[in-house]
Amino acid sequence: MKTQEELKQEYMHSLYRAFIVRNADFIMIDGWSGEFLRNCANFGLDEKIIRFDGLTSKRVSDSQCEIIAYRLTESGRQRLEALN
Repeated sequence: MKTQEELKQEYMHSLYRAFIVRNADFIMIDGWSGEFLRNCANFGLDEKIIRFDGLTSKRVSDSQCEIIAYRLTESGRQRLEALN
């Protein structure tokens, strides 16, 4: 079983890969997203690394699947870039 600190590091590195390495504009969570991704997004929100983007969420959702989009905050970018 992983400690909370180990999980936090994994979440940070996952967000780093998405936003810094792959230069993602936003990340999406939907009903098919796994537990790790949902927990990672919740961690990012709690730490103010990402923020909910309602307009993008509406744009990428459709009648069969609702998608929640999150964008990187400026302070989140600074924190993730510091991991490099």
